[in-house]
Amino acid sequence: MYYLQKRIFDGKFGSKEPFIFEDPDFDLIELRTFGEFRYKLGSPEAFINQFVGTFGAATSAEVEERIREEMVKQVYVTLGKMKSAGMKVTQLATNLNEIEQRVLMETKPHFSTLGLEVVQVSGLSIPLPESVKAAVATASAGRILNRNPATGTQQYAFADAMKSAAANPSGGAGAGFGLGAGIGMGYSMAGQMGQMQAPQQVKVCPKCGSQQPTTQKFCGSCGADMTVAPATGKPCIKCGKPVAAGLKFCGECGSAQTVTCPSCKAENPGNLKFCGECGKPLSG
Repeated sequence: MYYLQKRIFDGKFGSKEPFIFEDPDFDLIELRTFGEFRYKLGSPEAFINQFVGTFGAATSAEVEERIREEMVKQVYVTLGKMKSAGMKVTQLATNLNEIEQRVLMETKPHFSTLGLEVVQVSGLSIPLPESVKAAVATASAGRILNRNPATGTQQYAFADAMKSAAANPSGGAGAGFGLGAGIGMGYSMAGQMGQMQAPQQVKVCPKCGSQQPTTQKFCGSCGADMTVAPATGKPCIKCGKPVAAGLKFCGECGSAQTVTCPSCKAENPGNLKFCGECGKPLSG
């Protein structure tokens, strides 16, 4: 004689071996799954025939072990179907509820033949590997910096592949892929560095000679008009207007452009205070 309880039981399941998920962005990824389930007796006759007669199970722990194995298997089967439908590994978190419902529906026929009824699947967790988490963080950072998140993810994948190849230098295929990844990464980094190091366009103030951005209309150093067309000669030391090469006086204001040193008689630009030849003061 057997005594069976018809109350609802709670159980937990977890994978012993990882499931290999082939992702278009991250290639082959090992995933593990964990979750909870609730079950009750459906058909006493079928339960005794299957668990006691076929499996030789005599305790609730042995019954739950059978349920756990089937739960893990159905989660993996569901992941395979959803992957074939286009789901990526980074979309697992947003599809956990759907996976739970699919697993619940898929397991009903199987457990019905065993005289059991699984009434709920909940708390499903499929944690991502640390490498994938880091890649997602990298892609998010790229999105914040107005970069292409897909490119950021690919670059991380290349870098991760290079690390793997470096850790296993004897692998021929890994070495080949690492070389290609290195070339791709080098090209990408060179392009980014070229963009960051692009020189700013500047123009020279016609009065004081300081460099200013081309967008400015007035010199930030002396306030002179930056819209004056570049001259073939030097700007006047007083008014800033162009003075043709070889002239000693400004044709606009009449200011002398050179001054004679009272000590050595050498000619110097009119805006100097000391002689460039002997170093003595130019003013008497």
